[in-house]
Amino acid sequence: MDERLRRLQHELDDHSRVAERLGIDLERPLRSLDDGYPENAIALVGKITEKLLKQLWRHHEVAGDPSGRMLSELIKGCRPHIRSTTVLDALTDIQRLRNRSTHDGYEIAEEDGLLAVRRLVDVLAWFASTASPALSGDDPRMEPEVARRVEFLAGLYLTLGYRVSKRFVLSTETVYQLFCRESGVRLEYVELLLSKDAAELRNVLETTGGELLKTRLPKLTRFVILDDVVD
Repeated sequence: MDERLRRLQHELDDHSRVAERLGIDLERPLRSLDDGYPENAIALVGKITEKLLKQLWRHHEVAGDPSGRMLSELIKGCRPHIRSTTVLDALTDIQRLRNRSTHDGYEIAEEDGLLAVRRLVDVLAWFASTASPALSGDDPRMEPEVARRVEFLAGLYLTLGYRVSKRFVLSTETVYQLFCRESGVRLEYVELLLSKDAAELRNVLETTGGELLKTRLPKLTRFVILDDVVD
């Protein structure tokens, strides 16, 4: 397995809990690529993406049964609940690559398979940062306004080239996120603490000394975002 595949495998490992719960094997597309079958890798990415979208469909109670629907239909039905152009572009790329791989006359290269897996990582990163209750079911359900703001910020940092490293839903009103981005040989980290409750936020910061994630990671930027500033 070459270095590109190892890097993708490392990023997919961050989503092992979701994979286990949904019964999907995130390593199968990589194994297909390593064996020289990019078209199989793309087909597997398409099936995984369908499973993720069906879970999102049910979580948001979209009208109709998602079973048996094509990827294009699932994307269309879930679109109102995905307010990130980066993720929608990733889903479009996966759909386009799968369509090409299933039609005769199109040559499928290794780079196409790598792109499909990369775009799947983008989709998984968005789920991890904004919609994990839809997949894991074990986070406290965020208030709708908090969830919207968390989703917006996650989409923004995904667009800037970051991926979600950690997320803790501390309560329905308070969420901590840690983003990571590779810059040459360096890793850059950004922390975000978002809350609607100033008193709860103050208590969290006082209890932890402002260090929610005790680590030596070089957290270059830290933000605290409130719904309102309250004295």
